[in-house]
Amino acid sequence: MHWVLEWQWDPDLVVMLLAGFIIYVLGWWRVRRRGDHDIASVGRLIYWTSGLLAVAITLLTAIDGLSDKYFSMHMIQHMLLIDLAPALGLLGRPVSILYTAFVKKPLKTGGAASARPNALLGSLRFILKPQAAWAVSTVVLLAWHLPVAYNFALSHIYVHEFGEHLSLLIVFLIWWHPLIGTVPQLPYLSTPKGRFFYLLASMAPGMLLGIIILFWPHVLYSFYLEEPRSSGISVMLDQQLGAAVMWFSSMVVFFWMALPLQYKDTFPLKWP
Repeated sequence: MHWVLEWQWDPDLVVMLLAGFIIYVLGWWRVRRRGDHDIASVGRLIYWTSGLLAVAITLLTAIDGLSDKYFSMHMIQHMLLIDLAPALGLLGRPVSILYTAFVKKPLKTGGAASARPNALLGSLRFILKPQAAWAVSTVVLLAWHLPVAYNFALSHIYVHEFGEHLSLLIVFLIWWHPLIGTVPQLPYLSTPKGRFFYLLASMAPGMLLGIIILFWPHVLYSFYLEEPRSSGISVMLDQQLGAAVMWFSSMVVFFWMALPLQYKDTFPLKWP
């Protein structure tokens, strides 16, 4: 696994990640100097930094290069990009940190929507509702796995990086909001039952897609037929391994998040 540490230089992404880290740290330090250690906790700083690091590992290491040659590696990349990076980033509570740091007015907490929503919160309220978040993430995920869209993205680097990857990251930041509660004034799923069924509904499209890819009788993504391969893994076997990665991702969601919700009143991911 030494190839994971083979970083690929992408100046634009490096600058964006550094900017995100510096701006957050400045806001975090400003809030902490005021004595608001609950808002600017060390745990939140660790979560935010880990989220940025997850994006860097996903898009700047050899994982990104290998995803152009192996479908299974591309699915690992997607798993990191939609299951890990957004959750870690949102657990850093960037909205609360930056709002409190630069507006000098703490955000109100609570699952209910604000009685006097401003224009921004009003525009976000619809897209961050669980039904809308599920629908948008599902449509985008399935659309990018259509062979015509998938092959086109891999054949055009800017579509791959700024179309596929960026859209997946954005819609799964939206998807994670009902579970984590990104902005306190906006409603989120505050009950174990609501979160449990939200997660079950979210697992279904990915599992169905994994089944279709696993049992498809021929290679779905012709792009990989034209790429040189250094390993002995055939394109067909690689496609089946990628489908297994999708299933594994769904099972992680089920056993780590959905199932425990039946026995706990507090969602584990609401730290800190």
